[in-house]
Amino acid sequence: MVTDHTGAGTKFKQAVAEAKLTAPAEELDAKHQALLDDLQKKDGTSFDTAYVKAQHDGHIETVAMFEAYAKGGDNARMKQFANDMLPTQTAVTATSERLSRFLTNAIPRPWRCHANPEQWDRTTTDTVRPRRRT
Repeated sequence: MVTDHTGAGTKFKQAVAEAKLTAPAEELDAKHQALLDDLQKKDGTSFDTAYVKAQHDGHIETVAMFEAYAKGGDNARMKQFANDMLPTQTAVTATSERLSRFLTNAIPRPWRCHANPEQWDRTTTDTVRPRRRT
């Protein structure tokens, strides 16, 4: 993820320079700072769920923004950048959606469940999954 975001950031800066535009500030806006502050207060499952939701929502916003600019943007170089990045952004959004569904469907700890605890895999501390049959 870090490699992908770093690469996208480098490509964005290159496109901005080639388009002879001024790059936006690298500081968080109020919305994203509030999101970061909220995440820093969470831990365990609540952090995982909030983080994945934030990532998924952010990627949906990014795809929408890139699609809109690729279709109607006023700078040819930035339109090309948006168009070039769309396949990757769409794939990442699909991955974040699958992860979000996984967390949403995670089964609670066995002591909150009527199933036999011996049937559960306790490899994680916050959720458990049914063991695979062999």
